[in-house]
Amino acid sequence: MMLEAGHHAYIMDIDEEELEHTTKVHLKQYYEDGRLGSSICDLRNIEDIRAKVKEAAKFFNDRIDVLINNGGIASPQWKDGKTMEDLSTIDEWQAYMDTNLTAPFAMSQACIPYMKARASDFEHGAHIQNANNSSPAGPCIIHIGSFRAHQSDPVSGSYSNCV
Repeated sequence: MMLEAGHHAYIMDIDEEELEHTTKVHLKQYYEDGRLGSSICDLRNIEDIRAKVKEAAKFFNDRIDVLINNGGIASPQWKDGKTMEDLSTIDEWQAYMDTNLTAPFAMSQACIPYMKARASDFEHGAHIQNANNSSPAGPCIIHIGSFRAHQSDPVSGSYSNCV
């Protein structure tokens, strides 16, 4: 919808094949006209998040107006039929926490410097487009949740708690 309205977008994903399909097949027209950028990003790696946000900011001329945190992982079962009692499940738990809780925080933290108002924003910013609105528009961060906040599986408690 944002791309259809003429805005630019930048997508990050850890799955290279999926990202390639999304950008160059599904959203091909926007990629080809230079309104869509993308990069591989590991949401469990804070330094990778910071580096990729910097790349995205360059794509947007050192400005980010909207961040949509939509990454998340969950599984209805522990791998290999394990139970919570198995000490090796801590790695899966940590992956859930890093992806579902730490990554949105780190992504938001990395974007904030590029979201701060500039002097030119007062003359040409989004609030001008919404002049009839009583509260001016500005940069925003949107966290996407899941229906799992209301209905959980036995192993998806960390995922459910962060939505």
